[in-house]
Amino acid sequence: MIWLTAVVSLPIALALPSARLVSYDDDDQLDRPVKEMRRSDVIAELARREDDRPGIVGPIVMMPIGLALGGANGLLIGLALSSSGVGVSWLGSVNGVLAISGAVVGVGLLVAGIVMFVQRLVERGKFDERTAALRSRLAELDALERT
Repeated sequence: MIWLTAVVSLPIALALPSARLVSYDDDDQLDRPVKEMRRSDVIAELARREDDRPGIVGPIVMMPIGLALGGANGLLIGLALSSSGVGVSWLGSVNGVLAISGAVVGVGLLVAGIVMFVQRLVERGKFDERTAALRSRLAELDALERT
């Protein structure tokens, strides 16, 4: 169990600082009013937006992994500390240090996953508002073409 924690924790701990928190507020297309866009511009931006929609899979995966990692190692640490005399010496061993580091990484993943999830939901809301406005403009332009 402890070695599995080390194997799982290390790549995640190394990748976590490089995880980008993407913001779509700086997008230059958001400044351009939808009402001024031509049909070709609307179609091009809608196509671009299909690929750029903020994903929530990463944070959703991070949360249960962090909970499992932190919970399992926290349980091991708690069991070690509840035993008389053996727990403190066990925490100083390699297995104890790995359990502590696994618990810390697990809690870090859980907290980072929650923060990223909330951030992405807010960004998806803004993103979807703009996409809905673009779709509405496209329908408006299509209706004008038919008449």
